[in-house]
Amino acid sequence: CFEISEIFRRYMQARLDFPAIDMTTEEIIPRVEDNGKMDKSLRPIVREFFTSTDMAKFAKYRPTQGEIEKIIEDTRTFIDKTTLAHAPGAEPAEGGDAP
Repeated sequence: CFEISEIFRRYMQARLDFPAIDMTTEEIIPRVEDNGKMDKSLRPIVREFFTSTDMAKFAKYRPTQGEIEKIIEDTRTFIDKTTLAHAPGAEPAEGGDAP
């Protein structure tokens, strides 16, 4: 959970342009909710991600294998839905539509 949280924060910082690495969850959530670069449907994923990883990081909660898989799946979903579109003429991502 520590590693995936660090990866997620670094991605958010680079993609959404705010210092997520140095921020607490309580500081990140309002930034995400006010960020015009992200689809509103992703807000619950972000909230759930930080709630889950914070429990493991700070409350010594040991997530089940299923919970860990959900955290990873949500991370992938967030990244997939916030990745910039391909430039015209570029190869589409695997399973993606042609430009």
